[in-house]
Amino acid sequence: GSEKVGIFTVTKEDFSSWSKEERDRGSQPMADVSTFEIGKVRKGTKVEAVFGISNRGKSTLRIHKVDTDTPHASVAPFADLKPGEKGSLKVSLDTAEMPSGEVLVLLSLITNSPLRPIMNLYVTGWIE
Repeated sequence: GSEKVGIFTVTKEDFSSWSKEERDRGSQPMADVSTFEIGKVRKGTKVEAVFGISNRGKSTLRIHKVDTDTPHASVAPFADLKPGEKGSLKVSLDTAEMPSGEVLVLLSLITNSPLRPIMNLYVTGWIE
């Protein structure tokens, strides 16, 4: 038939050759919260979710890219964070074409951190 199969891949940095000292000197991303709750919104509402991201590591944190599981989410560019710095990851969600009901949007951050090369965040809520 006409059935299609989707194949998705994720590429992350390979830190397997790094020594313990090198890994210990790497960046370390930490989010204030892992889930941003948008509450109940009317279909067609544009929503912005903001995650506070800090770098608790010893080298600059770089988010190479952010993958989402919906084409209705877009992520603003995120500046690199030096050790000890904090920034905001801003996600815009356009609910106009999303189905009504419970919403769970997955954000996968691909980073240069040997401890957290992939970091997942979520946007949840309800579309009326």
